[in-house]
Amino acid sequence: MKQCKALLQKEWDTHKFLWMIPFWATVGVYLMALAGYLIALAKGNSLSAAVSVQGMPAGFDAYWTYAMTTTTTVLLGLVSVITAASLADSMINGGFKRHCEILHFSQPVSFLKIVGVKYFSVTLASILLFGLLSLLNAVVVILLGKYFLAGDFQFGLMGWLQSFIHIALAILFVGSLAWFFAGLFKHKSFLLGLLMLLGFEVLIGVLNYTVGWNIPSLFEFFGGLVSINFGSVEETAQAYQHPMQDVIAQGWNAILSLKSLLKLVLSAVFTVVGAWLYKYRELS
Repeated sequence: MKQCKALLQKEWDTHKFLWMIPFWATVGVYLMALAGYLIALAKGNSLSAAVSVQGMPAGFDAYWTYAMTTTTTVLLGLVSVITAASLADSMINGGFKRHCEILHFSQPVSFLKIVGVKYFSVTLASILLFGLLSLLNAVVVILLGKYFLAGDFQFGLMGWLQSFIHIALAILFVGSLAWFFAGLFKHKSFLLGLLMLLGFEVLIGVLNYTVGWNIPSLFEFFGGLVSINFGSVEETAQAYQHPMQDVIAQGWNAILSLKSLLKLVLSAVFTVVGAWLYKYRELS
């Protein structure tokens, strides 16, 4: 346990700025919102004057709270996904760039602990930080909804929970994919990994055209795994006309699906293969 704590402290000291990008992005948004509010007050306008519930259809308050917590969580999630992909390259290849990996691997610490702490930092720690920040944002949105629209706390939290699970799976999948790319390439791993996929995509297109095969697109496949789907555009736009229980049930159906299981399976495969490549590269 002490060794894992020391390894985690080392990773934090080395990558803390990159690790905290979602936090700084959240702080930046709040500062801009506060500045906008103060400017509006200076001009004699108030937030309550800009919000009107007149003419809103029945059930819109519950839908608004659910939709806004979902939207804010997804937006923060995009930053967290990009950060996790960047962390994977930094965790795996940062030591090579600093020429200190020989020193690290000369310590009396097992490879499993070293790679475990690195993977935890890339995925699980990113998910935990994202969860805390997104929950804070959701509470703020819910309180604003209750003040202006009498929104429902329950539906707001449900919107946060469902979108959090979606993004957590996306962080796990993209982080694991970036982890695999980082084990495969020492420099600019994610870019080279995307170029490698592009090469396969071109090859698939050529084979489909010349041979008449119907091999699915890799980019379409991976894009479908990363995308978040709470329903069709028409259903989302008219959600307030349907019972919120149906909207929530649709969200759970999207989470408890084959797509989510496939993300978990591929994440495990990318993790194991990436760690093996990392170990082989270090010992060679």
